Amino acid sequence: MAWRALIDAWGNTQPAGARLLHRRTDAASPVTSTSPLQTRYVPVGLMYYEGVARLVAAGVSMPGLYVGDAGRVALEGYPRRLAHALIARRSYKNGDDDDRRAAREAIVAGLESASARPRLVLDRDRALRASLVADASGDRLDAVLCLVQAARASRLPSFGLPEAMDRVEGWIAAD
Repeated sequence: MAWRALIDAWGNTQPAGARLLHRRTDAASPVTSTSPLQTRYVPVGLMYYEGVARLVAAGVSMPGLYVGDAGRVALEGYPRRLAHALIARRSYKNGDDDDRRAAREAIVAGLESASARPRLVLDRDRALRASLVADASGDRLDAVLCLVQAARASRLPSFGLPEAMDRVEGWIAAD
C-alpha cells in the first residue's frame, strides 16, 4: 500500500485529468490500455509492482528493459488490443449473455483463421475451444490472446520493439 500512497501523493499534485500518466505504448493502438499507475479498479500499478520484481528475481530477459536469461523472455501483452483487431469494440468479458458469448466465439474463430491477424493460426482441441468460449470471465481467452501476441513478437526482429522505445516505459507486444 506504500506504492499506492506514493502514486496517490504524486497524482494529487497533478492537474485533474492528468493524475495517472499513460506511456506512449498505451496509446499506440486504437485501444488505450489502463495507466500503469492505476492502483484501483483494475490495479495495473499493483500488478506491475508485484510482477516486475518477480520477473527480475526469476532471471528472465525483458527486451529493452532488463537483460537476463536470453532463453527465457518476458513480454508485455494487452489482450484487448488483439481482441479489438478481431471483433472491434464488442465486449467479450465478464458476462455470459448471448452477445458476449458470440464475441468470444468470434475471437476464437478469428484466431483459428489463416487469414486473421497476426498471421498465426490457433491450433487447439475441441475441449479447449469450448472452454475459451464458455469462460464468461474472459480470462482464459485473454491468456490465449497474450500467448498469440508473444508468439508473433517472437518471430520479429528485436521482438517487434520500436527503436525509439523508452527504456523506462517498455512496450506492449504488437497485435
